[in-house]
Amino acid sequence: KNVKKLAVGDHIVVDPILTCGKCYACRQGRGNVCESLQVFGVHIDGGCQEYVVIPAKNAHKIDKSLSWDEAVLAEPLTIGAQANFRGNVQKDDVVLIFGAGPIGLCILLFAKLRGAVCIITDLVDKKLDYAKSLGADYVLNASNVDVLEETRKITKGMGANVTIDSVCSTKSFEDAVNITSAAGRVVELGMNQKPSSIAQVQLMKKELTVCGTRLQTNQFPKVIDLLNGKSIDISTFITQHYTIDEIEDAFHFYENNPNEVRKIVIEF
Repeated sequence: KNVKKLAVGDHIVVDPILTCGKCYACRQGRGNVCESLQVFGVHIDGGCQEYVVIPAKNAHKIDKSLSWDEAVLAEPLTIGAQANFRGNVQKDDVVLIFGAGPIGLCILLFAKLRGAVCIITDLVDKKLDYAKSLGADYVLNASNVDVLEETRKITKGMGANVTIDSVCSTKSFEDAVNITSAAGRVVELGMNQKPSSIAQVQLMKKELTVCGTRLQTNQFPKVIDLLNGKSIDISTFITQHYTIDEIEDAFHFYENNPNEVRKIVIEF
């Protein structure tokens, strides 16, 4: 009865982040790193329960004309939008993306919307072919070529202006610092706790900005506007559909065939 901006029957997508609103990060407008952060499906139960109660501010209304297969991708798209925001990707920047998995592809889409020239890497040609279909300017199979050498060739020795690491190994972080140009930005998505070996002189000499990116801050309205306006073509992102009764099969399929999955939809 106290919810004023939504009505029964509205179509929504859910921002899964719960924050305290009081800590330093929240006061800085960065609730995605709230000291009391809770994420549905991670720290607390998410969609695999019978009923879910969320704060009204976490429910974002979408056009009813938008298919659920598109709407369900709003949250991962916010991760791509946030990585570009953190890297301050600008028109004509050369952006190097490590990894053509779902998040790497979301990063690619937003980098292209910002007018960047995009290089993306992976170990699987099928993933790279798909990235090319989404607008990647250059695709590099890291099992066949030296990514750093090829990037220098493409950029005539400059290096990438923004390197976004969604592979998140110790080596990929080191490579990102190595290949990023002077005055460039390195954006790290990794949760790897193993330390990388990075010489301080690389950060100082090129005056690099190195930052992490986690979840998202205020990206849902932007993403929803793009989805409602059909400004992003994500019609081929969903690779499998399962009913709720087949949910165990869906998990097993993903575990056994990770390279065949971009996103799986569970239908009710």
